[in-house]
Amino acid sequence: MYAFIVGLVVISVISYLNFTNYQPKILKKVGEVKGIKKTSEKDIVYPTDAEKISSTQTNVSSQATFKTSKSQNEVESFYKFIFSDLGWDIESVTSTQDSLILKYKKPGSLATIIAQKDLEKTLVSIEISPR
Repeated sequence: MYAFIVGLVVISVISYLNFTNYQPKILKKVGEVKGIKKTSEKDIVYPTDAEKISSTQTNVSSQATFKTSKSQNEVESFYKFIFSDLGWDIESVTSTQDSLILKYKKPGSLATIIAQKDLEKTLVSIEISPR
């Protein structure tokens, strides 16, 4: 029994000395931290009468879908004004009888707007994503 107690004391003293003499590696200071550029739903502007249907937010993109009483031409004019005011350039405009696809670009980002006539309202989907 005496040997057992002496053994525990010796192990405790060795553990204590190892612990007090431990010196971890010194880490280097990181000068600049870069992360993923996020867009947020706040970046998406809606017409005043928009009825929000859904929205999705990921680390790199945001998408929203809503209904509005505005026509496709009014949606086009609304977003043309908004995006040009924010410094976006028109990449393409595709129009058919029932749908409209607008693409706006700025360095590193792409905004796609799809407007489709749905009975008396216009269904609009907007996605802002990186290039």
